[in-house]
Amino acid sequence: MRSVVVAEDEELFRRELAAATPWEDFGFVLVGEAADGQEALELIRERKPDLVLADIRMPRVDGLALLARVAEELAEDERPLIVLITGHSEFEYARSALRLGAADYLLKPLDDAELAAVLVRMAEETDRRERGRSRSEEFRAALGLTND
Repeated sequence: MRSVVVAEDEELFRRELAAATPWEDFGFVLVGEAADGQEALELIRERKPDLVLADIRMPRVDGLALLARVAEELAEDERPLIVLITGHSEFEYARSALRLGAADYLLKPLDDAELAAVLVRMAEETDRRERGRSRSEEFRAALGLTND
């Protein structure tokens, strides 16, 4: 099962997203909730989720800074997919998010169908990444190489 973390400073929105989303229908299990980007970063380090849904505007570490910190701290094959959520429809936010490596970008209020489509795409991308890692590990083993 794939894992997901929700990072959102608006408590009611975070709790509703966490509780009302049928994660299992998309092959995900919720492994944590964060009230800000710093908490999200700690959960990412600790729980190594496959996916993070994060608000762009959060205290301490915002969603854009979270993307940058994850890119700095984690190897590419260890990074979760990060989908940024915001109530601001300004194009500059979306462009910045995509430049920093966001997997997708959602606007509040979330549309159930749009969220479902993003979760399907993120599940497919997670599976694609896992197949690539497995092939890489098989190739390294065939060559007698190890990660040590």
